[in-house]
Amino acid sequence: MDIFSIVVFSVAFLAWASYLPVSKSPRLRQTMWPTLALVGLSLILVLVRIGLRGTDEPRFTLLDIVSLAMTLLFIPVYFFALRVPRSSGRPNVGEMFPAVSFTADDGRVLSGTELTQRGPMLFVFFRGFW
Repeated sequence: MDIFSIVVFSVAFLAWASYLPVSKSPRLRQTMWPTLALVGLSLILVLVRIGLRGTDEPRFTLLDIVSLAMTLLFIPVYFFALRVPRSSGRPNVGEMFPAVSFTADDGRVLSGTELTQRGPMLFVFFRGFW
């Protein structure tokens, strides 16, 4: 196992590992360019590594195959599974919250304006796309 194969594997692993921190950044989440750049670099390095093999060396090592699989697998996983779809009806920053009502534990219906008159309110939404 040589150092170049280890570097290629490290870049492929870093591409996968960078997804969560990059997706948490509001500035980077729209384009995901650091993650996609690492995936592209990983693909280039894997292809260069495979092309640089000598005639007396095996064409593929296990680490090269794992690196290539990690890189190629990221592309469909990212575009079909990891990408959160954009919601068409989402409120924009600074926009007034729409009128809502909640049912209390005792069955009473409370309006959002009634709740905000008692003090500040925090809404937490767990958005999923399953």
